[in-house]
Amino acid sequence: MATQEITAADDLEALLSQMPDRPVLVMFKADWCRVCMVLRGQIEEMMRTAGRPGQLALVDVERLAAVAHHYDIRHLPTLIVFDHGHCVARHVGHRPPEVMRHLLATALSGVSSSDDALSGPL
Repeated sequence: MATQEITAADDLEALLSQMPDRPVLVMFKADWCRVCMVLRGQIEEMMRTAGRPGQLALVDVERLAAVAHHYDIRHLPTLIVFDHGHCVARHVGHRPPEVMRHLLATALSGVSSSDDALSGPL
């Protein structure tokens, strides 16, 4: 599992196009968001222990507001799973570990997941 900080608007699109056969989990976050910090650590640990290749990309919504706007990010943290360059799952907020494991399994396997399975009250 690799983590990449997205620092320019074109970096995310470039990353997605460079990895057409590998799912990418994108986390939209902000430096002031404590939940984002905690969730990042949990995601990195879960991906590390999963033993399968995966890519985590981090987008700071304050530095890259245009990217956040493009993906209609309204709450933090927001996670989007891309497979073959297309959004296959979207998740907002922090959930119990079993839900996060499901999302990460989706990200690592490239299997499409319904947004309904990941939605619900925060």
